[in-house]
Amino acid sequence: MSTTPRAIHLVDVENIFALTHGKAVSCLAGELYRSIASVGDGDLIEVAADVTRVFDTKAAFPGAQLRHGRGHDGADRALIENFDIDHAAKRFDAVVIGSGDHAFIDVAYRARQRGLKVVVVSRPASLSRALATYADLVIDVPEFEFAA
Repeated sequence: MSTTPRAIHLVDVENIFALTHGKAVSCLAGELYRSIASVGDGDLIEVAADVTRVFDTKAAFPGAQLRHGRGHDGADRALIENFDIDHAAKRFDAVVIGSGDHAFIDVAYRARQRGLKVVVVSRPASLSRALATYADLVIDVPEFEFAA
């Protein structure tokens, strides 16, 4: 069994990159996230976006488990509803939430209760203060625009 810490990443690509309706996911998004969040070799990434961004998201995050939602907060719901805390607690040391949305408060709370480290990767402008209180570490994503 490996002694290298492992993390499961729950990435709401629309929240973390401030994507507005009709804006595609940049092919650089996955590389940027992996760098900012220090994704390790044994980590698992689950990424979600609106169904209209599935192909862009899959291209930007090769190897990640892809979830899709529909409508407002659809990506959040897709990640949260498919998150199995018992599975995560058995196989990982940390939960990394790639979103600042308050919808992830329960995920963070349950992860802490199970002894997992909680890391939140978010743009400061979209970080819920309540979510931040459950984080062991908050990593800021800089505000930027991908070139069109």
